[in-house]
Amino acid sequence: MSKESVASSSTSINSIPLLQSVQDWWSSPRSLMYDTTDYEESEQLKQDKLRNRMIEYELFSAMLPSDIHILPPNQHETSTTYPIFGQLLDVKLKDGNTIHEFYLENNTDPATKPQDIVIIHGYMAAMGYFIKNVESLIRIPGIRLHLIDLPGFGNSSRPKFPDEFIPEPESVADKIHQVLQIENWFIDKIEDWRLERNISSFKLIGHSMGGYLSCCYLLKYNKNGDVVKDVILVSPMGTESNESSLINDEQFQINLHSDPFEELQFVNKEGEEVIINEEITQLWKRIGQPRFPKNWILQKLWSTNKSPFEILQFFGPLYSKILSYWSFKRFKNFSRVWGSGNYQVYQS
Repeated sequence: MSKESVASSSTSINSIPLLQSVQDWWSSPRSLMYDTTDYEESEQLKQDKLRNRMIEYELFSAMLPSDIHILPPNQHETSTTYPIFGQLLDVKLKDGNTIHEFYLENNTDPATKPQDIVIIHGYMAAMGYFIKNVESLIRIPGIRLHLIDLPGFGNSSRPKFPDEFIPEPESVADKIHQVLQIENWFIDKIEDWRLERNISSFKLIGHSMGGYLSCCYLLKYNKNGDVVKDVILVSPMGTESNESSLINDEQFQINLHSDPFEELQFVNKEGEEVIINEEITQLWKRIGQPRFPKNWILQKLWSTNKSPFEILQFFGPLYSKILSYWSFKRFKNFSRVWGSGNYQVYQS
């Protein structure tokens, strides 16, 4: 496809057709919309899950080259002879929940030492967002690629979010404690998944909210650096310093931070130190001052702990239409630039 056709298609298409949105709504299994905490899986729920997996399988098979063999969800093989293959897994955790995973393996060179790469998606997303990144990664001999859906996202279980995490505490110390509990609610499940999959060490890629949770995971489970060997944070959310941070006060910091300007090295081409001027200072302050939306509706949703997903559910047949409009608008101007397919960082 030429650059002109790509540009044309990106400007002419802004969402899926309305008929397709209605069809998505009509065919979407209602049983998959609710939390899966307090009941056993019914036969209907199992059938609905399999149906979803088949849609996912057909989509991934259509988007990836034919030499990357993907096993159908209803086909159980303990061993394969395909040089490169993938399969959709539902990994059961010790708490009864499942983590949905797209697992791929490259066995083209048996002499190559295997390397595990785990990719964690962001908010309002799922592991399917990274399907276009799969081919370049899985072409590396020895790579074992794990794309996972976070709990409550994609095709993973939808455990009920604990009620005690909803009210906002009054003191800063209690707020920090609550945040840690919420972080643990996610990352403990990631660690349980790792243990169930018997992954001793891996390279980690986290995007947006997945980047934030990746940092939390590193702090709790990678203290000795023997589990996560390398980490890449892609547009990570919530990892920057800002004036709204709960740990700005040094009494709440485990590792006290020094003056950020002392940590930065400003050097020109001649190797001479560059004096930090007013422009740089103001830029630093502006980066650290996130702006909360002024829209009253958005503020109300935030204060009542309502997510965009919950609101979209009420739009019924328009759900997919609205969501696709947001997706097309967000990603339509993305283009493949030089170096974007460079994956040498994963080679050891």
